[in-house]
Amino acid sequence: MTTGSTAEEDWAYLAEPHIGILSIHRKDKPPLTSPIWYRVVDRTIEFTVKETSLKGRLLRDGAPVSLAVNDDHFPYRYLVAQGTARIVGAPEPDAGLKMSVRYLGTKMGESFAPTLTGYGALVRLEVDRLNGVNFRS
Repeated sequence: MTTGSTAEEDWAYLAEPHIGILSIHRKDKPPLTSPIWYRVVDRTIEFTVKETSLKGRLLRDGAPVSLAVNDDHFPYRYLVAQGTARIVGAPEPDAGLKMSVRYLGTKMGESFAPTLTGYGALVRLEVDRLNGVNFRS
């Protein structure tokens, strides 16, 4: 449960284009943590990975994960989505373009999208829990 906001407000906040910090559980090692671009679709979180990367291999069969997003200027806000993430197939052919435009705007996104080669695995995070603090309220 988030302090200072409702579930609807939390999902709306997640739907904004934040850089997410993804942590993937690993046996006998610290979690693998990396920044990601993501999008919210029907109260799930989607992002792409290179299937052969360590991130891709860890998510192939599903893994417990946490995704943190935050505002680093007052009024502060952070939110952590916890659940299980797994590779569910290939992304839409224009997924890289859509994600680039989402985070960079049209002009820069269209220029950057062709560099996103190899991200051929779509990951879906099924969220079990949202936790955070909202100082905006």
